[in-house]
Amino acid sequence: MTSARLAQTSNSLPRFIIRLGILAMYIGYPAGCSLLIWLGGQDNSGAQGDIRYLGYMLIAASALGFFILSSKISFWRFVLTGPSSLDERELKERNAAFQFAYSSLAAVITIAVVYALISTGLNSTLGLGLWLPTSFSDWNLVLWGMMIIVYTLPTSHLAWCERPLD
Repeated sequence: MTSARLAQTSNSLPRFIIRLGILAMYIGYPAGCSLLIWLGGQDNSGAQGDIRYLGYMLIAASALGFFILSSKISFWRFVLTGPSSLDERELKERNAAFQFAYSSLAAVITIAVVYALISTGLNSTLGLGLWLPTSFSDWNLVLWGMMIIVYTLPTSHLAWCERPLD
């Protein structure tokens, strides 16, 4: 069953809604976390409270994007099913999604390690105070961000590249 036939069997949403949900998921979470980290432990009064509220709203938009992607149940099955139940075209599409996800994850991890290396050096030598995760909350944000990437990237790639049905 090709991805187009899989999409036909799921509760299909318009393509632009799926893409909007994917963008919300991958942009909303880091943007919301960045706002929360930027504010740190400051109080919630005035403009800081409004910005913190905006951070939480962006994270909620990310969760909404995840639920939109999850509504395409067939794509999850397509990614998680064994190779023996897929034909050659499906295997090719799924392998392309896995390759894209692996390459993207490798790039994200490499960028994060290089950032941590440079930030540590600049913080210790120049005292710049660049952000590095130090508290449980910081690491919690990083962990959930990585989980979003790891668990949704192949499915997101398949949903994004889905060809419209004729």
